[in-house]
Amino acid sequence: MAAVLASGSGAVLSHRSAAALHGPRPDSRPVSDVTTQRGNWRRVRGITRHSGHTLQARDATVVNGIPCTSLARTLLDLAEEIDRQGVRRACNQAEILRVFDGREMTMCWLAAEAGAAPRCCGRSSPMVA
Repeated sequence: MAAVLASGSGAVLSHRSAAALHGPRPDSRPVSDVTTQRGNWRRVRGITRHSGHTLQARDATVVNGIPCTSLARTLLDLAEEIDRQGVRRACNQAEILRVFDGREMTMCWLAAEAGAAPRCCGRSSPMVA
């Protein structure tokens, strides 16, 4: 929560940090990933900033009182940072935890193809062989 608060208005926990918060992928790094809108780029030690220029309202949620990216957006963001096998494992774990929403994931991938979200894997989902 401190990383989000230190990052200013509209900031959300994202990428690996959000995956750990949602539960499907642990993160033991000493830094937090935070996505912020343009203009909110204060440099803070221990925080890795990500541009939120494609972040839509549907991409944000609150988990345990902490503003973060939705699980679908988190998995999309993870695909930019880790290999396909890591994303597959995170998706499988999300299904085991019963937090994976296939419909939300489809909507997020469609938005990515339309340019409204990060383009991380071209035209195919990392969950597809």
